Amino acid sequence: MICNRVLHSYKFSIKTLPFVTIPIRKASSEMIDQTTKVDKYTINHAVVGNGKHTILLLPGAMGTMQSDFAPQFSGLDKTKYTLVSWDPIGYGKSRPPEREYIPDFYVNDAEVLAKLMKEDVDIYESLKDISKWTPQLRSKLEAVYGAEYLERLWSNYCQYFINLLSSQNGEVCQRFLPQVLCPTLVLHGELDPLVPVYHGKFVADNIPNAKFHLVEKGKHNFHIKFADVINSKIDQFLSEK
Repeated sequence: MICNRVLHSYKFSIKTLPFVTIPIRKASSEMIDQTTKVDKYTINHAVVGNGKHTILLLPGAMGTMQSDFAPQFSGLDKTKYTLVSWDPIGYGKSRPPEREYIPDFYVNDAEVLAKLMKEDVDIYESLKDISKWTPQLRSKLEAVYGAEYLERLWSNYCQYFINLLSSQNGEVCQRFLPQVLCPTLVLHGELDPLVPVYHGKFVADNIPNAKFHLVEKGKHNFHIKFADVINSKIDQFLSEK
């Protein structure tokens, strides 16, 4: 972990940040702004590289990840390191709100950053309960599997990814992406609650010559809700080949 300033008043134990060694954000090859909602804050952050050593870069007073760490993002070996940084609350693009210098604002920063680092695990934990699904979606799959088996099947699926994030840094098939040589169009829903946007961007960044298209207002099954738009995008993409 690299800090741009020595935080003399920093009282929060690093033991409360067990997730900094797990790069659960899917990284790109260059610094790309990503935003994630954590509690009441919208946090701007970036992950670059896919190395086994994760480096957490913490900006100093008034600093941002771009102003304080651009040389590290561009100069460090992205095959050896995964670089993670953020704009702290009230700084850079993590506004609003304005920065509030409360007595323990460093503690608050640490708590928010810890939650940011473990968000992928939380996504799968929150989705394990199928009673929170929409009745329409649940009824379709219950008709195929039955309610009891569907619940068990989905819970096991979510637990698999939770274990994967904890034990293998979320690695599924990253190493194979550069081997994909066919024309590839990556479509991803802007509001996907299951697979955050940075996953789609990572896939597009690491497949040679792939194209990425963000489906505005699209969730996980955007290809159903926006079928005409998606079919048109696919047709346009393949017609150019």
